[in-house]
Amino acid sequence: AFLDTDHVELRRWLIDSGWWRRDGFGRAYARVPAAELPAALQSLRQALDTLDLPTWVAAERARAHRQREQRRAAWFDASRDA
Repeated sequence: AFLDTDHVELRRWLIDSGWWRRDGFGRAYARVPAAELPAALQSLRQALDTLDLPTWVAAERARAHRQREQRRAAWFDASRDA
């Protein structure tokens, strides 16, 4: 779902939910160490630790790219037929 979310919204969500923290000026951001995450996030963190995130992200980017190419090809075909 975050592939369709802009970076500002994602950053705000990460701060608000407790995954990241920022300095008082809102300029420096840092990941919250695993041991300091809120209890509610610990089980989710453990589940995420089992994922191969680089492979997952690459697969999702490839899927999104294929979808864009299919839409582009469909638009091109439709504009050529018009």
